[in-house]
Amino acid sequence: MLKTTLLERLERAERRLFIYPAHVGYDSPGDGNNCAVRALANVKGEPYALSFKTFEQLGRRLRRGANARQCHAAYIGAGGRLVNVYGVTKQAISFSTITGVYPSPGMTLGRLMATIPKTGRYVAIVTQHALAIVDGNVIDLNATKAHKRVTALYKFD
Repeated sequence: MLKTTLLERLERAERRLFIYPAHVGYDSPGDGNNCAVRALANVKGEPYALSFKTFEQLGRRLRRGANARQCHAAYIGAGGRLVNVYGVTKQAISFSTITGVYPSPGMTLGRLMATIPKTGRYVAIVTQHALAIVDGNVIDLNATKAHKRVTALYKFD
């Protein structure tokens, strides 16, 4: 009985450490460092190629990550609105400088998931990563650590 209890406690602790995706969503095997593109495709429900073209027009190259300016322009251009900028990391300061929004106190992905409504479509920019949140479910390729710092949040209507 003690081992079962210990195993259950370990499993609960692991669930708190990671945010597991509901499903993988869109991906492109020929492209890497494409989390911002995948997040846009998943939140909009459009083919990956359209989101790729959006980022390509903003200067993102194949197998290269997108910078804060490209992400902001792509998400705003696709109909998203900036909800907030969080924290004082370099990435948060970049988003704050680009958008002119003064950052709120820092927030982790785990805490964000507990505070946003269970309905709606969001793109969360966390430390060196972007992911889609659709109706309270994360759409990403892999599990994301719950303690990752959120730097910007975009809502899509």
